Amino acid sequence: MSKRILLLLTAIIFCKLGFSKDAYNISITIKGFKNRNFYLGYYYGDKQYLRDSAKTDINGKMVFKGSKPLEGGVYLIATAEKSLLFDF
Repeated sequence: MSKRILLLLTAIIFCKLGFSKDAYNISITIKGFKNRNFYLGYYYGDKQYLRDSAKTDINGKMVFKGSKPLEGGVYLIATAEKSLLFDF
């Protein structure tokens, strides 16, 4: 019985390690914005902070990826000129 539990726990740990390569992976498409840089930011109190950056492809698709999880809260997408586009 204990060998089965140990085997199950080992399998769970390996599965967890295998799926945790990207703690976050946010894909966004904005038509009309090709080959442009954008920022992923967040709010903390009354201030805004940048967390990540991405560049759109020719179709306007960008992907933000990171190895550390994002904390709960309201996030934003801003242009390279740091102009707010939208919150989510």
